[in-house]
Amino acid sequence: KGVLSTVDLDDESLRAKAHACPGLVGRDLVREVIPDRTSQWSEALSPWSYLHGRRLGSPTSSPDEAGEKTFHVVAIDYGMKWNIARHLVDVGCQVTVVPGTATANEILAHEHTMKMDVLLPAARMQREMAQGRVPGQEILDALGTDVTSRNDFKGVMIRYSLFRSLPPIGGFDYSTATLTRLVDLYKEQGLNAAELQITGTISPWYEGEFSSITMSRQMMPVETFISPGGNGQPVDPKDPSKGCYFSLAPVLFKYQDSQKPFMSLDLINTFPEQYNSTSGDNPKFSLGTISLRIVQKQGSDYVPFQDLGPINYSTENYIKRGGLIDVYLNTAADSMVDKNAESDSASTFPVILELYAELYQPDANQVLAREVDYMIASDTSTVYAEQSSSTTPQNKFNFNGVDVPCSFNVYFRGSQVNSVPGGLTIQVFDTTPNQSAHGPVDSFAYDPETPIAVTTPTPGNKLFYCALPGQTVTNYDQVDLMTFPIITMRVLPNENYDQYYVDPTAEQPVANDSLTFEILYEKVLRNYYLLYPAMSKHVPLNSKDYWNGPDMARRMYQRIQRSMWPTTEYMPRTRDLSESRTKLLQAWCLRVMQG
Repeated sequence: KGVLSTVDLDDESLRAKAHACPGLVGRDLVREVIPDRTSQWSEALSPWSYLHGRRLGSPTSSPDEAGEKTFHVVAIDYGMKWNIARHLVDVGCQVTVVPGTATANEILAHEHTMKMDVLLPAARMQREMAQGRVPGQEILDALGTDVTSRNDFKGVMIRYSLFRSLPPIGGFDYSTATLTRLVDLYKEQGLNAAELQITGTISPWYEGEFSSITMSRQMMPVETFISPGGNGQPVDPKDPSKGCYFSLAPVLFKYQDSQKPFMSLDLINTFPEQYNSTSGDNPKFSLGTISLRIVQKQGSDYVPFQDLGPINYSTENYIKRGGLIDVYLNTAADSMVDKNAESDSASTFPVILELYAELYQPDANQVLAREVDYMIASDTSTVYAEQSSSTTPQNKFNFNGVDVPCSFNVYFRGSQVNSVPGGLTIQVFDTTPNQSAHGPVDSFAYDPETPIAVTTPTPGNKLFYCALPGQTVTNYDQVDLMTFPIITMRVLPNENYDQYYVDPTAEQPVANDSLTFEILYEKVLRNYYLLYPAMSKHVPLNSKDYWNGPDMARRMYQRIQRSMWPTTEYMPRTRDLSESRTKLLQAWCLRVMQG
């Protein structure tokens, strides 16, 4: 590090200033240079760049003669050179500059104001984004121009789920022998690394669809069935009461393509698996034949209207199709279409409101799941907040490393709505701890898409349940986490550590001599050392010598930056490091790095 000055000419003073400078190592410099808001860029190149009324390579004789803007460029600014934007304006582009922290939804929103022709990540590549108009993506060729040229095509939806986790010891086998093997393994500090299997799909993403949910209709469980394995143990056929009763998880689905209509069912998390202790596998539990049908509501009854035949929910088809099943309606669609209603999109068609979809077992004449009128969901179903003594409610929360509004969206029979007759109610539950029954700590009327605003005076967990009219509950035990529309919020604990900083008012303070490793361990590292003993095989969190060197301090400083949050390298993996604890770690790291 060095300091240049034409004012301060004292060598000792300059050395002190250089020593006090935090330096560049480990700093997230991108955060310091990106803009804080979206803006329109209008400045073109300087007139000095024109020679004899025309600059070499410019399609216009001067900036004032550019005329109508032919392309709309959205530049994601990670520290963009301003001449990039000037050159784009100079050749006739409308340029929108968004911060490097902008989400995919915020970027794609510019499609509504003016067609977006180019997405330009400035200074470095965007972390992760699939957008239909960006050239060079092989998936776009696979989808074909019939899809990518549609007016409502926004991009691609990457959808996946953890199908199963099968460790060498355990799985779903809870026998005494297995538990003894695990105890012996952990006594030797051994690892029981599981094999994970993930399945999913990559599909078109259309206007009006959630960014995290693939469908806009849902079937909810109706009746239960008995599993042949209670807690992993076979059911005694002489005493079926030893079995466990289950219901299907909700089924998301939608009607698609008015030209060749079909139903697309998202069953990625719907059907349970049955662990086989002999093979160590857990194939889909067989419920026998399950068929899809359309029923008509008559009063309080549902009368069969059109049978669409059995579905293939086998393990092989589940993996092959990523949990999706498409059922072509053929001539059945003619009797289902509401000819007096308009479709929200060219990719869907309106269905008569009295018609509902069902999954049922023909042999037992048992309905397992049936369509409901409303689907309520959130694109930010799990968020993080910071404990704060402020009485002003917070309305933005950490979602995947970016502070965003948190809200519920509502669909009625496949179409998004901004109100519900009788009104919605949000009930707030304190779920720390969540063992005993207790009532809501707050309750308020709610309109769809309205950002939730709350104060966070204490750390812990909050759960927000969005209830339809007549569906509020009196205590937390009644909240069905599988079927209720909820948002969970982790409020991270914050403490005042100003006493450990050289200058507590600095944006990024440096630790003073009172911050010892013992204090750092007690305040932050001890929690992770106790929770994750396997980590000590690689990184001993309780070792002062290990963390007292500049190399490890630099590594820690980089890994705990908010900009690293969406990556696999962010630490801690539990993503529960509060702002005050992050700042304490950063202050320690800066002091060590500066020597």
